[in-house]
Amino acid sequence: MTAHPKQLLVQLKKRWWIVLLLLIILLLVFAMNRNYRQHQNLTPKSAQCYLPEDYPRDDAIYRLRPLNALKDLLLEERQPRFRRTIFFLETSCSMPPRFKYNKLELAAMQACAIESAAQLNPSYDVFVLYASPWNYLPDKKTMSQLLEVTLSNPNVYLRSVNLQSLAVDTPVEDWLKSGELFKSRNPTEHISYLLRLLVLYRFGGFYVDFDVLFMRTLMNLPENFLGAESEHSLASSLLSLAPSGIGRQFIKECLRDFQQHFDAKNWRKNGDQLINRVASKFCGTQNVSAMLDNRSGCRGLQIHDWYAFYAVQRSYVQDFFDPARVKETLELTNGSYLVHLWNKLSYELPVKFNTDTAYGKLAKQYCPKVFEAISENSN
Repeated sequence: MTAHPKQLLVQLKKRWWIVLLLLIILLLVFAMNRNYRQHQNLTPKSAQCYLPEDYPRDDAIYRLRPLNALKDLLLEERQPRFRRTIFFLETSCSMPPRFKYNKLELAAMQACAIESAAQLNPSYDVFVLYASPWNYLPDKKTMSQLLEVTLSNPNVYLRSVNLQSLAVDTPVEDWLKSGELFKSRNPTEHISYLLRLLVLYRFGGFYVDFDVLFMRTLMNLPENFLGAESEHSLASSLLSLAPSGIGRQFIKECLRDFQQHFDAKNWRKNGDQLINRVASKFCGTQNVSAMLDNRSGCRGLQIHDWYAFYAVQRSYVQDFFDPARVKETLELTNGSYLVHLWNKLSYELPVKFNTDTAYGKLAKQYCPKVFEAISENSN
């Protein structure tokens, strides 16, 4: 029996409304899921990588956590000591496949930086901190020679750090929980800048990037100082600040500035630019030369000129590895507390641990164990 045309029209309208309703429901579910994911911002590169506690407690990540995983900085009995700690940070993070942890390794220049810091400052502790929770310390049978040499220094400690835990009771605690940080296009850089501030806020001490080589002890330096990398700019690659007094005030202002000027697309706003903004408030001027001329310091915060830490400028970093520039480079850095190798610029250069270059000569003198290990492996 054929349905009446009006009945067919009614049935078609009902079906059309059902289809429309289903489409609306699907769109709502998609929008809600998208908003939820944006709110949680759990991307493998950011939150899930750096904050694995977001996983369910019965997840394989906890069942398979190796006993020799790096210990958490805040949970260990040995804590950084006030005015007697040098901090290095490694903030790259990659989730290993199938929840297998990454065996800890050190690059030659990193190992050299650590050894030179430890050897020239035996009364200091050197804490090497890893933002990634996915690292484990291999046993001696599988440990690289560079790592073994590094750990032979009795004042060197390797630890993991948890962003959320470190941010408790700081000006960025609530902001960090919001997930804004993990929207960064360059989380490694942003987290590096935030972590150095959080570590100094909690413990105080001397923070420095990995791309350095120490040449003098820190013993004679004041507890609160910054370094100018040129006559136009201060640098964030090394900071010495106390966890009280003017040091505390400076770091607190830096943390507030970090949150206020955070730009997920531009990490530079939270690095050198941040230090320059905050220092200009403390010193009452944006002119770096004026800061240097103020020998009494900016409210107790001292500014060192570029010869102390950045004698070889960015555009001449290749001189460290040029056999034809050995004499000039060594003369220029004579008297510096450390040499700065300008991070990616030097990593892109052919680095050889031999005495044909200025860096090789400095490495042989200030990180001899690393130099010997590299020389043995290259023969």
